[in-house]
Amino acid sequence: ACMFGMTPAVYSVQTNSLEKSALERDEEFRTSFPLLDSLSTLTGFSPITTFVGNRHNSPQDIVLSNYKSIDNILLLWTSAGGALSCNNFLLSNVEDHAFFSKNLAIGTGGAIACQGACTITKNKGPLIFFSNRGLNNASTGGETRGGAIACNGDFMISQNQGTFYFVNNSVNNWGGALSTNGHCRIQSNTGPLLFFNNTAPSAGGALRSENTTISDNTRPIYFKNNCANNGGAIQTNSTITIKNNSGSVIFNNNTALSASIDSGNGSGGAIYTTSLSIDDNPGTIIFNNNYCSRDGGAICIQSLTIKNSGHVYFTNNQGNWGGALMLRRDSTCLLFAEQGNIAFQNNEVFLTAFGRYNAIHCTPNSNLQLGANKGYTTAFFDPIEHQHPTTNPLIFNPNANHQGTILFSSAYIPEASDYENNFISSSKNTSELRNGVLSIEDRAGWQFYKFTQKGGILKLGHAASIATTANSETPSTSVGSQVIINNLAINLPSILAKGKAPTLWIRPLQSSAPFTEDNNPTITLSGPLTLLNEENRDPYDSMDLSEPLQNIHLLSLSDVTARHINTDNFHPESLNTTEHYGYQGIWSPYWVETITTTNNASIETANTLYRALYANWTPLGYKVNPEYQGDLATTPLWQSFHTMFSLLRSYNRTGDSDIERPFLEIQGIADGLFVHQNSIPGTPGFRIQSTGYSLQASSETSLHQKISLGFAQFFTRTKEIGSSNNVSAHNTV
Repeated sequence: ACMFGMTPAVYSVQTNSLEKSALERDEEFRTSFPLLDSLSTLTGFSPITTFVGNRHNSPQDIVLSNYKSIDNILLLWTSAGGALSCNNFLLSNVEDHAFFSKNLAIGTGGAIACQGACTITKNKGPLIFFSNRGLNNASTGGETRGGAIACNGDFMISQNQGTFYFVNNSVNNWGGALSTNGHCRIQSNTGPLLFFNNTAPSAGGALRSENTTISDNTRPIYFKNNCANNGGAIQTNSTITIKNNSGSVIFNNNTALSASIDSGNGSGGAIYTTSLSIDDNPGTIIFNNNYCSRDGGAICIQSLTIKNSGHVYFTNNQGNWGGALMLRRDSTCLLFAEQGNIAFQNNEVFLTAFGRYNAIHCTPNSNLQLGANKGYTTAFFDPIEHQHPTTNPLIFNPNANHQGTILFSSAYIPEASDYENNFISSSKNTSELRNGVLSIEDRAGWQFYKFTQKGGILKLGHAASIATTANSETPSTSVGSQVIINNLAINLPSILAKGKAPTLWIRPLQSSAPFTEDNNPTITLSGPLTLLNEENRDPYDSMDLSEPLQNIHLLSLSDVTARHINTDNFHPESLNTTEHYGYQGIWSPYWVETITTTNNASIETANTLYRALYANWTPLGYKVNPEYQGDLATTPLWQSFHTMFSLLRSYNRTGDSDIERPFLEIQGIADGLFVHQNSIPGTPGFRIQSTGYSLQASSETSLHQKISLGFAQFFTRTKEIGSSNNVSAHNTV
């Protein structure tokens, strides 16, 4: 166990769709690493080595190539390299297996130590580094690194077909399994890789390097159950690049723990680095159930870019600041769902005894941009904190190609939860929507100091909210706070199903009673009103609109006495100006205004002016979408009718039924059918061509009982007039 004097907090884990996606990897894990549970017995209990002679010669290179198998088990060395130490090391073309198990170095590199580079490539059998250890040498001093392998030059794992296991390795300082002072490359492997249960008290529970690249691998790579002070799985001084992997890359249950929660300790549950790029990966990337005692339950970083990749999921991670991501000072974070979805769900921070949901924590001068291409979503089921001062605006869908959805939803937060910070994201700086859709749904909300809609659509759903707040300066103030919305959409199905309208709110600044109106901020709502569904399409195919609807509550405004929510140029009547398919009808929107006196006991009742937008719906018919209209779909009914009628006619008893025929009668008929239906206005015609045959046999018993058997087949083709649409059928009776 990796505790370092501290016990991680335990919280209930809810079952939900994204967690299920991570749990479904269990089968992949079991099938990819079948030897995991048997490694202890598989590698033996007695010292074994394939090699004789000098295994420790730092100026010389060691090349192990074209061996059938290699075993280095239970070897001890009183300095670096428990099994082998050399200048450069090469392990290649091993046919059966290579075992480096239970080796111990009183120094760096529990199994292998290299003064230069280390390369492991083109091996066919399993490669196992199991339970190797590197311990501090009291006589020489210094810090140890690389529980299994340590090298001063570059390290490469490439083009291996066999399964790679780094399991239960440990070191006193850096890199529980691997440590390199150069560039670590894990690339072009067709076998799976596992870093499991490795430990490094200082940094890099599995891997520590200057730079790390994981690229072009076709099978899964797992970092699971690793532990360190910083970077439970990986710590680098500079960059990490994960690119072009068609296999999944999974960071699961890694831990960064420290008895001290001072800055720089216990951070990056899975990864602690300066820069991480996740780019062009067809495979899924998952950060699940990682934990840290301070910053970044999954990742603590200064520069993070996710783009052009398949699905990327952050689920069930926990930290003190930043349930999933902690963005350090002067950071840049670009999260672009361009070839798959990005999702944050059930990530938590635990600054208080009970914890709360949180996806990202931004520190001063952060640059955060969230984007999604059309058809994809960057989804936050946990809130974001964007509260420290920055000159960089928070931008939703910054680029022209970002026509997808940025979603904030509290759909998976328990209904019984009433802690506001579980639902509300906050930006005390400038925020902009430039393209695509910013969708706020299912009790989620945003508090903005400044929000400007420069393009795209702001979509609000069930119980969503947009509120004003103070800025990030010290002391903070709401002077200058403004929210500008010029293209608003309402998620109609969510309103009809759950019944609570979204709210625009001039929010009081106080955090506790007595509450008073804030007369500094303004909200300007202008432009048309649009109705959409969950897929950002019009909702008029919903059966809810097949009947009249009365008093549908679409939007609420919570304003101050001085009327700081301006709706002069907002046009809800535009609901009737947009042509659409589906149910047709007329919307009749209207406002209801209520003026009250301040009740300063509650933040919800401190304001005095409330307006509610309602609408009635009168249905007038249905207009079929040409995408769904299928006149040819009904034509096969005519095809079946005519063909069956022809088949029945082909059955003929021939002759007079009163004439006694004690013999067997057999007949065959060749048949053809042609039907032409002219087109009529609005409906294309069709032609039916059918050919076939029938066979019948009958006989009469001595008791004048007739027995008949018949068999018929028809081959039919129906073509729609005026198009290339056609239907073929084969009928047998």
